[in-house]
Amino acid sequence: MSVWIELRCDKAHEDCANPVGFGDERSECWSHNNSTPADMGSATQKGVIESYKYVSEGAKKAGWKKIDGEWVCPHCIKQLSELV
Repeated sequence: MSVWIELRCDKAHEDCANPVGFGDERSECWSHNNSTPADMGSATQKGVIESYKYVSEGAKKAGWKKIDGEWVCPHCIKQLSELV
């Protein structure tokens, strides 16, 4: 048996997640597009931990950050900085 692990942006429901721009310049929360880091792992404790580590490392490389303990996608990070 296996387990699916996927990070979802914890800001997906906030104003920072809204789309901005047009055409090729359009951007929105990665969770709205289902463009989130994910992995299929073994349904054992070790497998889940390894998959979470893999997904977390991939997220960080793609620009995701943990803010106050919540995973936030690159789009929302940028919009949060612009809303300040």
